Amino acid sequence: MTWYYAENNAQAGPVSDEQLRGLVAAGRLDGTTLVWKAGMDNWTPLAQALPDIAPAAAPGARIEPVVSKSTEAVKRPFGQLMPETALCSMCGQFKPVDDLVMIAGQRVCAQCKPLELQKLQQGDAAPQLNYGGFWIRFAATFMDGIVMMPVILLSYFFVLPKLVVAAQGTESLGTQLLLQLGYFLFQAAYKIFFTGRYGATPGKMIAGLKIVREDGSPIGYGLAALRFLAEIVSALIFYIGYIMIAFDVQKRALHDRLCNTRVVRK
Repeated sequence: MTWYYAENNAQAGPVSDEQLRGLVAAGRLDGTTLVWKAGMDNWTPLAQALPDIAPAAAPGARIEPVVSKSTEAVKRPFGQLMPETALCSMCGQFKPVDDLVMIAGQRVCAQCKPLELQKLQQGDAAPQLNYGGFWIRFAATFMDGIVMMPVILLSYFFVLPKLVVAAQGTESLGTQLLLQLGYFLFQAAYKIFFTGRYGATPGKMIAGLKIVREDGSPIGYGLAALRFLAEIVSALIFYIGYIMIAFDVQKRALHDRLCNTRVVRK
């Protein structure tokens, strides 16, 4: 029979009955250790689940609930109203991070957990994420361009008069460089903010896409900024970094490979 147990505030296992006895004999587990197996609704103290293996806890002993490190509550960024979410690799739905557990390197929700454990016992491979392909990502980028277009046109309308009246070519060149810098900073703020907070730019939201880590967890602002810089590399090599999406099994662009991210369908 296969068991999972809580150790160092994280889920461990699977182990057999005999291995569980060995852990108790070695002093690593005791009667208060929470254990779980397929078919059980909740984690249960070892002394209650297998009274012949571990003695009952002393009266008044406090039993700590198991909390996997991968499912610890994530502090919400300032102003964020919705809870942090991540992708369940089984059902393909985004669930609150607090409701997910890490099994065999994949995040799984509570509803899918028993089925995933059963598949692991049978030796089945973990399911693959539903990756977004080249054309759907191209469409999302095109829609982002439409969203940003009013700001770009507005900046040009304000700067254009200066370019017309500029008498010296150096002044015109300086204005153009300033305009390009402003556009770069606006694009950086646009992509880093939306991908860091929501996991997707407005264009990707419309297309039903989201940027996640390899295990389906949110990328956060730090990785969003790194990914934006990596996109520059993909563009500088004649956009070959983007074309790689069409030939990669996991539909990764060069910047996805550099940052170990994935773009998945919701």
